[in-house]
Amino acid sequence: MKNILLFLFGLFYATTFAQTHYAGQYSLGLNYGFVNSGTNYNINVQKLIGNKFFGMRADLDLLKQDYSLAFFGATKYQGNFNSKRVGIAATYSLEKVIPHPFYLQLYIGGIYSNEDLKNFDLPEGAMPSYNRNNFGAYGGTELEFVLFPALSFTGGLKYQNIFKSTIDKEIIFGQVGIKINF
Repeated sequence: MKNILLFLFGLFYATTFAQTHYAGQYSLGLNYGFVNSGTNYNINVQKLIGNKFFGMRADLDLLKQDYSLAFFGATKYQGNFNSKRVGIAATYSLEKVIPHPFYLQLYIGGIYSNEDLKNFDLPEGAMPSYNRNNFGAYGGTELEFVLFPALSFTGGLKYQNIFKSTIDKEIIFGQVGIKINF
């Protein structure tokens, strides 16, 4: 029985090497991000267009970080920085460069950010003014390991630059997650 199960698993796993990305394929990604003093949750939808190398990607990021405000360089107040970010990016797959069952994708695009400072114990009227709604650019790389034709593990790095943010202009974070291909 053990040999039969091992054979079936090997046969099933071998079919993942035949899996390739194809034009028109959709995928849904769910990621957890690691960022300095905080976390990021990401949901993304991708579609390959034209050929199997180019595509489009839509991202929704929910970012939460510990943050400190300093007044006159001396007094510091602790609180949270929350941001909801929506981005649209073009993707390119380096499918021919790296062997199956791995895929490496690069992406770059524009991003909108809604930012909020919360939970600061400040004196009345002392909260500084800041830009809540901002635009910027983002890009990154995502390495995908195909576990089954419809399921992959992903990991990657993402860089975001929010142009006119008065809170957090640049952020780099790593992320891990899963991708469902359909």
